[in-house]
Amino acid sequence: MGELCRKDSTLTALDEETLWEMMESHRHRIVRCVCPSRLTPYLRQAKVLCQLDEEEVLHSPQLTNSAMRAGHLLDLLKTRGKNGAIAFLESLKFHNPDVYTLVTGLQPAVDFSNFSGQSLFWPQHSEGLMETSKLTECLAGAIGSLQEELNQEKGQKEALLRQCQQLQERLGLAETRVEDLHQLEADHSRMKHEVSAHFHEVLRLKDEMLSLSLHYSNALQEKELAASRCRSLQEELYLLKQELQRVNMVSSCKLELQEQSLRMASDLESGDKELNRLKEENEKLRSLTFSLAEKDILEQSLDEARGSRQELVERIHSLRERAVAAERQREQYWEEKEQTLLQFQKSKMTCQLYREKVNALQTQVSGLQKERDQAYSARDSAQREISQSLAEKDSLRRQVFELTDQVCELRTQLRQLQAEPPGVVSAPA
Repeated sequence: MGELCRKDSTLTALDEETLWEMMESHRHRIVRCVCPSRLTPYLRQAKVLCQLDEEEVLHSPQLTNSAMRAGHLLDLLKTRGKNGAIAFLESLKFHNPDVYTLVTGLQPAVDFSNFSGQSLFWPQHSEGLMETSKLTECLAGAIGSLQEELNQEKGQKEALLRQCQQLQERLGLAETRVEDLHQLEADHSRMKHEVSAHFHEVLRLKDEMLSLSLHYSNALQEKELAASRCRSLQEELYLLKQELQRVNMVSSCKLELQEQSLRMASDLESGDKELNRLKEENEKLRSLTFSLAEKDILEQSLDEARGSRQELVERIHSLRERAVAAERQREQYWEEKEQTLLQFQKSKMTCQLYREKVNALQTQVSGLQKERDQAYSARDSAQREISQSLAEKDSLRRQVFELTDQVCELRTQLRQLQAEPPGVVSAPA
């Protein structure tokens, strides 16, 4: 393997295993120094590689660097047997002569007289030597194809550079969108805090409304109690008026009894005067002497006068008793009247107090109704603001999702571009 005195024609005399052992022993140096894109045109013309093999070696996404592509090229050539090894060693003469010398131990001098019919640059395997003109023609065709591929690679490189610039511009736009997204997230968090604050304010307003409704219900109950109390007071006032009328009637009766007692006293006085007059007449009659008939008349008149006098006395006693009873009843009625007047004054003052209290309650109820209306309006405005903030939040969340998808897509494209080595030729996007 390391013999420098070995001739070039001896490579074809070696068997397949020896050739591949020579290359496998220097595999590390070969995959580090060999560029597969320069060797594949020769190998394709030598019929050891097809176009699909060349595209697989040069453009497979699984082969991410030149060393991996060179190793895969060696694996493919190994499946081609001895022809693959000879073709690979012959292609090293033109592009990697130092590697050729290291592997074979021979100097990479091209001697056209030593090329056999199994040379790489002859499309058919026939016996005899290759003509120099045909070899030059093959080399010129290979160089032309290499220049064409080089121009294609340059065009693809320019397209990739333009695509990279476009991706950088899109990346800048994505970063700007990311900044906008951060701003939107900050606004979203701020709006979220505002929504929570509004929500707590709504809860506080609901509690206030509940307390106001409780106060309102209590006020209505107090109003009903005051109205019932006012009705009871009006009934008491009506009863007091009736009692006052009855007292007035009693007082008028007392006055009539007093007048009657006065009339009875005047009658009693007139009866006493009549009795005295009769007594005087009786005395006068006693002092005189009358006839029997006159005496009988006088006695009869005297008896009548005595009977009438007895009746008057009894009537006077009964009237005096009625006057005493009427006086006692008058005093009782007068006391009842005084008590009734006091109760009336008290009831009047209580009614006035209740009337003032009812007016105050009505004022409070009207104030509570105004506060309730204000609370309802505040609640409606808060609910409108909450619904508006929720709608804005949903729209911002949709924008955040869309921008996040775009950023992820741009990052994926950027990673793919960064993963491809600069020597890989890929179709422009």
